Amino acid sequence: MKMKILITTFAIAFCSFGNIFAQITYETTYLVNVNNCLLGRIKINQSSTKYLTANYSPYSSLYSYNVTYKLYNLNHSLYKTLPLITDTMKHMTASPISIQENLFNTDGNIEIAYIKYKENSNYVSFKIIDEYGTVIFERDSVKEFNSNVLNNLQLQGVFNSESGAKLILPLESFGSNGPVPTKEIYSLGGTVITTNIINKNEEEYFMELSPNPAREFTRINYQIPTNEANAEIIVFDLNGNEIKRFTVDKTFNDLIISNEDLPSGSYFYTLYANNQIIGTKKSFVIK
Repeated sequence: MKMKILITTFAIAFCSFGNIFAQITYETTYLVNVNNCLLGRIKINQSSTKYLTANYSPYSSLYSYNVTYKLYNLNHSLYKTLPLITDTMKHMTASPISIQENLFNTDGNIEIAYIKYKENSNYVSFKIIDEYGTVIFERDSVKEFNSNVLNNLQLQGVFNSESGAKLILPLESFGSNGPVPTKEIYSLGGTVITTNIINKNEEEYFMELSPNPAREFTRINYQIPTNEANAEIIVFDLNGNEIKRFTVDKTFNDLIISNEDLPSGSYFYTLYANNQIIGTKKSFVIK
C-alpha cells in the first residue's frame, strides 16, 4: 500500500513538472544587430500591447541616423510601419519620447514624439508627428533631454494631472546678459498611458566609456540589468562590422579593451543582454 501511494505521488509530481515545462513555448526570434533591434513591448492604448522594433540608417554625417519604427502584434504579425524619421538622431538606439494613441490629440491615430537633433548645436527640437508623417507640433530651442528611455514620461515632462495631461519643455532664450532658462507648459488633448514603457530601464543599467577619445585602451564601465546574469559587449565599426566581442558578468563592472589593433576612427560599443540591445555608446580611437 505504501509503495502504491509512493508511486502515485511520484507520478503526480512528474506530471506536474511536465506541465510546468510545457508552459514555456518558443514563439519567434527577432533579428538583432547594429542596425536593427527589438526595443521591447509598448502599449499604444490602454488595451493594446505591441512589440516595437527600430531600423537605423546613416544620415548626412557620421553622428546622425534616420530611423523607421515598426509595431508588431503579440502573434508577431506586422501591425503598422510608422513613417521614416529623416531628422537627425544623435546616436543609434535613441528612442522616441512617446508612441501612443490619443495623447497629443484624440483623432485615434498613433503619435510619435521624439527629439530632433541639430548638428553643430547645443539645442534640440521637440517634435510630434502622426502615423502618416504629418507634423502635429514642433518647438525649437529645447534643452536636450534624455531620449534613451521610451516613455519615461514623468522625467521627460509629460504627465497626467488633476486637470488633464501636461507637457513641460525646458527651454533657453537669449537676453542681453546671455542664456535665460525658461519652461513652457502645455495642456494636452489626451491621457498619458503610464504603463507605456519598454524593456529598457536606465535605473537598471549603464555603460560609460573612458577616455574618449582614446589611444592605447578604452575602459568600459557597465552595469548589467538586474534580471540578467551576464551580457556581451560588442565593438562595431561605422559600417556595422563586428570587430570584437566579450562576455561579461556581474563579478566586475568594468572591461579594458586594447586599441593597439584598431585604426584611428569611430567605433560603437554595444551592450547586449537576452538578445537585445541594452545600450550603445560611441568612442573615437586616435593614434
